[in-house]
Amino acid sequence: MFHPFGFMSTQAGGGGGDADATAYLSAVTTAGGSTDATIDGAVDTLFTSLKSAGVYSKIYAFYPYIGGTAGSHIINANLNTSYDQVRSGGWTDNSSGALPNGINAWSDTQLLPSSALTKNNTALWTYLSGSGQSGYEADLGTGTYNTTDQFTALIRAETGGDQSSYFYAYDGGTSRISLNNLIFTDHQGLVGWNRPSANVFNVWLKGNKLATDTNATTGELNTTTNILVPAPGGNGINYAVRKHLFDAITEGFSDTEATDFQTAINTFQTTLGRNTY
Repeated sequence: MFHPFGFMSTQAGGGGGDADATAYLSAVTTAGGSTDATIDGAVDTLFTSLKSAGVYSKIYAFYPYIGGTAGSHIINANLNTSYDQVRSGGWTDNSSGALPNGINAWSDTQLLPSSALTKNNTALWTYLSGSGQSGYEADLGTGTYNTTDQFTALIRAETGGDQSSYFYAYDGGTSRISLNNLIFTDHQGLVGWNRPSANVFNVWLKGNKLATDTNATTGELNTTTNILVPAPGGNGINYAVRKHLFDAITEGFSDTEATDFQTAINTFQTTLGRNTY
């Protein structure tokens, strides 16, 4: 995994701090984004918290969506530019995050699961705000809607029809967790689906573990579709309409690591004044 140790620059807010945080902030401003002392401090705390929790080195790509511009929002924050996002369609970018238009908007992380990830040691995390969806939407994942090679979440509308939300780890049978709307009532905040081992698959919402599946996966990491944020419409899903405040592709976390990771992310959002819980 690539981390730009040794690359230093001056933060927009005028401080030093964690070297990787400083490098990311420099990339944000170079891409046309703007920061201030509050944002600089939030980013520095985010990086140091992830490192203290022992999870920073387990993150393949993460997108904090700061700077308020399309150029700054597509940056992979550990500066492995291979996983900078490539966008399609209409987006609205500002200090509160990145909002797809729900018509044709999606983004490619350029990360192909079968090339970059390890089976039975993977997780996806997305921090969302807003609602109004009309059907299944894949806010993060490979975007395929079939019985094999899925690594995505299909989060259902709050009203009408089948109100369940579905979380997949590589196949549509033994590695699927279905949560009905009585359990998964709020589609905002940090959602995670985490496989830390062959027989553990967890779904998290707002720092709380909602469900665990202990079946071993029978599928494989996707060989043809990159992880998308969100996935485009088609294959049984609609174009997503929720705003993205944070997305991450990581190794599988232990429960302690998952809790610490989620605390760090929500603290970051709280400092920026855009938290949902």
